[in-house]
Amino acid sequence: MHGASKKFVLPFIIIFSIGCSSCLTLQKDPFYEVFLEKARLIMTEEELEIYRLLPDRKSKEEFIKDFWRIRDPFPETIESEGRIEFERRIAYANKWFDPYKPGSDFNSGQGWNTDRGRMYLVFGHPDKVIFGAFSNEWTGQRNRSTDDRFKFERWYYYIHGICLWYEKTPDDKWRLMNIDQRELEAMDSAKLNLVVPELREFAERKLRFEGRYENNALIITIPKKTVLFDEREDKLHSQFKAVIKVYRNHKKMDEIEVTRSLVFGEDEVWSMKNISFEIPYELPIQGNYLFDITIEDLMALSFSRYRILLNYKAKKDPENY
Repeated sequence: MHGASKKFVLPFIIIFSIGCSSCLTLQKDPFYEVFLEKARLIMTEEELEIYRLLPDRKSKEEFIKDFWRIRDPFPETIESEGRIEFERRIAYANKWFDPYKPGSDFNSGQGWNTDRGRMYLVFGHPDKVIFGAFSNEWTGQRNRSTDDRFKFERWYYYIHGICLWYEKTPDDKWRLMNIDQRELEAMDSAKLNLVVPELREFAERKLRFEGRYENNALIITIPKKTVLFDEREDKLHSQFKAVIKVYRNHKKMDEIEVTRSLVFGEDEVWSMKNISFEIPYELPIQGNYLFDITIEDLMALSFSRYRILLNYKAKKDPENY
């Protein structure tokens, strides 16, 4: 793993150069320092493109509000725990990954903008960290001497099934040495589904779904194993809430919220691999559409929301389908 993984350093650099062709435009944005500078690390490419093309301050304020709302695991509370968790990650990264004085409370404020810091903002705290130097390895908590004592770190994320490997270069800079398809897929998931520490134990059962658009409807398909059912009167009940934001040619044109209640016989459920339902939605005119879809399992006890982005190109007017 160690030797072969170095060839993936370049793609990692490219990933975190998102938007570099428009960096000057982004830095002129009124929300750059308070939102975009760091939050763009957990924005998908579609989100970043939508935000960049928003025409005015009001539309960007609405985007920012929706951005944190979609990443809030406890929407019933006043505060956004997702945003609080992200700010905690920034503070941790600035303290422990500072390029000059790691571990000091008096830092440069640039720890988030290092290889370790950027990945920490995306994934949060690892489930396990192994520090090492030559043949010596140590598992434990980070302290002020770990950067001096060790030459490599391995971060394990059991939720995502990945291990991130960092090495210290001769000029005392820490570099991420591995990034392949599995890590890229995990990053996409982590960007859309911010996991706060209180919910880590539930994350492995986290809701998943796929979506497609056809015949004037969104088709939602959910793996049965991620769904919780309520048994009543010899029937198994499930209920889902869907929030869908619709963009056409990078501009928001609609937002809908629907609830679907489904009832199955026990034998029927045993024979199923997936649960599917439709949400009728007729596209008004041709164009390039983006559906921002969040589904919540209302029967689940905790951590039961998931989000995907679905692209669709309408080539004809609906009446000519």
